[in-house]
Amino acid sequence: MPHRARRLDLATTQCLLVRALQHRARRLDLATTQCLLVRALQHRARRLDLATTQCLLVRALQHRARRLDLATTQCLLVRALQHRARRLDLATTQCLLVRALQHRARRLDLATTQCLLVRALQHRARRLDLATTQCLLVRALQHRAK
Repeated sequence: MPHRARRLDLATTQCLLVRALQHRARRLDLATTQCLLVRALQHRARRLDLATTQCLLVRALQHRARRLDLATTQCLLVRALQHRARRLDLATTQCLLVRALQHRARRLDLATTQCLLVRALQHRARRLDLATTQCLLVRALQHRAK
């Protein structure tokens, strides 16, 4: 980011960054673009809580990857959460993921949402026993399917 923009609020900074990435990296694949964005957010927003960081990342993914299928979007989001929130407990990570899925996939049927969530839990919680995984999944389904 420019030297003169240190006092810019994060939303403005992120907006400028997305514009710059679009202008500079039109031939960049989405994974690289997302990687650069995460690095910039980490550098700029070290004191930001994870929810805000994740919110900004989702906005950037939505703006950049409107034609991406949900599975790819969710995969990128999981990678970002893993990189940013290594010390987060699984429940918090899963909660953030559910929020992103809800925001992104409002028209998805419940079976598809649950399938994507299971994949994320499997990827994130390989050492979790089945009872815990199932418990988290039930909570998510209850939250999603009221």
